[in-house]
Amino acid sequence: MDGRKYRIGINWFAPEAVEGVGELFGHHARERREYLNLSQQAVAAYMKDFFKIPWHQTVVAKIESGERRVKLNEAMALAYTYGMPLDNLAGGILVQDKSRLVPLDEGGEDGEHSEEG
Repeated sequence: MDGRKYRIGINWFAPEAVEGVGELFGHHARERREYLNLSQQAVAAYMKDFFKIPWHQTVVAKIESGERRVKLNEAMALAYTYGMPLDNLAGGILVQDKSRLVPLDEGGEDGEHSEEG
């Protein structure tokens, strides 16, 4: 560049966009889990078995209630588990989208799922 230091410009609404994101993420995650008819226990087991993230049912409950923040790798794994992009899960949009869903019991050991249709 030209040797000067730069910073990323932030819009005036940026602080409001991230304020309370933990509570909103948990709310959207609960909506999606319930829509998929999954128990908190099933989600925790999948996170532990598939992603090696040692969750228990209580962790899922705390995330959904906003009591526990979710780490980036956990959020990405949860979005994958719920069959939706992370930004949609975090933003609460397309909660009822079925286009990327595959039953959890399908797929190989490497996590690749095949879509039919």
